[in-house]
Amino acid sequence: MEQLAGWISRTLDRPVVDLTGITGEYTFVLKYAREEKGETGSMTHPVLPLAIQEQLGLRLEKRTAPIPVLVVDRVERMTAAN
Repeated sequence: MEQLAGWISRTLDRPVVDLTGITGEYTFVLKYAREEKGETGSMTHPVLPLAIQEQLGLRLEKRTAPIPVLVVDRVERMTAAN
């Protein structure tokens, strides 16, 4: 689930934290649309959050949660010694 949360985070471009407590490895197929409509004007698959709920039985919820953040205070260029 941690890897799935990481993938969803990258796909939706926002932090996703796994709070399921589910461990182990799973194989599944997830069919979803990227908010683009098909030729008929309707989507062939649901958008990602809805697809996750319908196909995997998982729900994405908006919450406030602590996440690790890397902060760079300063950067210096090192000169190479000849």
